[in-house]
Amino acid sequence: MGENMLLTLILTSVFLGALGQIFLKIGANQLKTFSLSLDKIISTFFKVIFTPYVFLGLIFFGLSFFLWVKVLTQAELSYAYPLVSLSYVIVSLASWLFFKEGLSLGRVSGLFFIILGVSLIVRS
Repeated sequence: MGENMLLTLILTSVFLGALGQIFLKIGANQLKTFSLSLDKIISTFFKVIFTPYVFLGLIFFGLSFFLWVKVLTQAELSYAYPLVSLSYVIVSLASWLFFKEGLSLGRVSGLFFIILGVSLIVRS
């Protein structure tokens, strides 16, 4: 597998994982709250996983996992795993855009350094 194809596979896996996180948040917002008491754990489990956006988030996580396993058959872990940190960038920007969450100067600076670090890893 070529280096560009491997990078594409890694980035696709990262993007799908981040998308899964975003859909989980939408689903969690719909759920608002739920009980983790032992007498309700089974019914709560089904209520949570069958909430449509939670279910969609789990599907995206599953796809991300499947691609990630493929990545691990082809790439050095010390190269591939740091690129997962790009999910922080994607989720932070999506949270700001879709959920109107704050994006302080400190957060933006941190995201910049993540992007800088990943670019150094990809180029080495």
